[in-house]
Amino acid sequence: MEVVVSHRNPQNADEWNALCKECGNFVQTTMYSEITAFYGGKSIYVQVLDKDRLWGGVKLSWDVSRRLPFLLRRLSQFGEFVIKPTANIPEICQLLCNAISSLVDELKPTVISVKGFYGGTELLYKTDKYKCGEKNYGVAYLDLTKSEDELFKNMDRNHRRSIKRAEDANLEFFISHDPQYVIEMLRETYSAQRKSGPNPKYVENEINLGTKYGVSYVGVTKYQSDVLSANEAVLYGDVAYLTLGGNKKNNFGAGAFEHWNVIRELKRMGCKRFTFGQVAENKSFGDKHFVDGITDFKMKFGCYVVDASNKIYVLRPICNWIWCKMCKMFIK
Repeated sequence: MEVVVSHRNPQNADEWNALCKECGNFVQTTMYSEITAFYGGKSIYVQVLDKDRLWGGVKLSWDVSRRLPFLLRRLSQFGEFVIKPTANIPEICQLLCNAISSLVDELKPTVISVKGFYGGTELLYKTDKYKCGEKNYGVAYLDLTKSEDELFKNMDRNHRRSIKRAEDANLEFFISHDPQYVIEMLRETYSAQRKSGPNPKYVENEINLGTKYGVSYVGVTKYQSDVLSANEAVLYGDVAYLTLGGNKKNNFGAGAFEHWNVIRELKRMGCKRFTFGQVAENKSFGDKHFVDGITDFKMKFGCYVVDASNKIYVLRPICNWIWCKMCKMFIK
């Protein structure tokens, strides 16, 4: 097997995206690169080939500050390696890690960021060479090969009651491709918080690009003319995940009703695994609101958890310290 490194585009984009689809990994596709380009990062593709056939790989992002390149030179892995299920997975993982280490020697980044998205810590770059800060968490999944009746029965009874209450109140659920529903709900969600929400232009761009490639679906819940909840889900291959969304405060159980109907729609589209995204690992996460609120809400749907992690390898501690201090001072 040989390892080929390509800048900006993989050697064969169609073959690369087909492998990503087989793995149910949208964030590693060339299409997702159009979304991340919003932040200015450039893609680097590391590919493992055998007689020109693609067996595995990883897309990295290379980001250099235009004004202060000596302070910020970041090499990032977002999302797990994509590897054919029939391949020798440990062997390919090692080849990819070796190739990334060679890139590190060549590019000389100040930091290396490695963040899992779908879960599976064995599919992430790892090295003992540099100081590493690590945060462990879980990714909550639902097995959508189960019947709707079984999925509903496995839910927490409070969620089932909320869904029944919403149905009795005649809440309306429908699928849209309009990003404004999500933008408005995010504005509502973050209006009472100190922390600012996602950039509306980024949200609009992300949903429009997902719609362009036929992978993005916005679930919307209304009571009469009032929108109570809106969330985007992305389906690629047989794996779907929630991206962005929010809810208005209400007494109708709209949140559980919204997510349940998103799950049902995705199942009908052929989804076999659905992830709600990040949850606190064994409820050890320091943010009490995150554990007691968001994590509990997700887990009450009857999820199982896959381990994931976010690692930051610091190659130049002084440069990284100065950059972080500057970000705190000037970026609100």
